[in-house]
Amino acid sequence: MKTNRKKILRAYLYNSLAILGVIVILTFLGNFDPFIMGRIITLGSVNVIAAVSLNLVSGCLGEMVLGHGGFMFIGALAAALITRYFKVSDNLMLNYKLQPAGYLQLIICIIGGAIAAGIVGFIVGMPILRLKGDYLAIVTLGFTLIMVSIGNNIV
Repeated sequence: MKTNRKKILRAYLYNSLAILGVIVILTFLGNFDPFIMGRIITLGSVNVIAAVSLNLVSGCLGEMVLGHGGFMFIGALAAALITRYFKVSDNLMLNYKLQPAGYLQLIICIIGGAIAAGIVGFIVGMPILRLKGDYLAIVTLGFTLIMVSIGNNIV
């Protein structure tokens, strides 16, 4: 059974890397108008991340976890705060082409958001480690609703 899970996880990893490669190729090599560059590829990337994470937890592990939106919010908020701190928007794009000064800042923002979401996930996950089934779904849904409330009050 474990070898099947390893194969499934490896397939998810390869599919995620392939999708990421297509997005990178479209972003850096394509001459698209600003709407496609800024909106469709960005929203497609976020939805791919959400779909892969939901499929990984629900499909491979068989657990019903509804907290993905809250953790994505934490990562996005951390990346936005890092972006504001480093003033990434000033150096990032010029005529919809990524500038060399913006690469490192963009990578720092992505890694910072992932680390923040991981830390909050660890903090939230420790108390609910032994929950399964409906109880796990209810607790993680509650966390997501708390994050929605915080997000509505911040903005």
